[in-house]
Amino acid sequence: MLDGSADTAGEPDLERAVKRVRHKAPIALRLAEQLIEEGFRATLEEGLAMELGRLEEIFHTRDAYEGLSSLGSRRPEFQGS
Repeated sequence: MLDGSADTAGEPDLERAVKRVRHKAPIALRLAEQLIEEGFRATLEEGLAMELGRLEEIFHTRDAYEGLSSLGSRRPEFQGS
């Protein structure tokens, strides 16, 4: 699903979700997937600590700047950097 494709079995809600993922920042999606996998068996406190530990990495990307600078004015064009 991270690449914008998935077997939706024709379910309209799933198709909309996949379409929305296609327009998200690749770095953010990759990090979200890692955090989900790492935090699956963690406690809530451990999971939150993992998220907080990655915030600087996430917000120091060109894609983060692109997303924030485009809010309300245009669709962001993410480059994966």
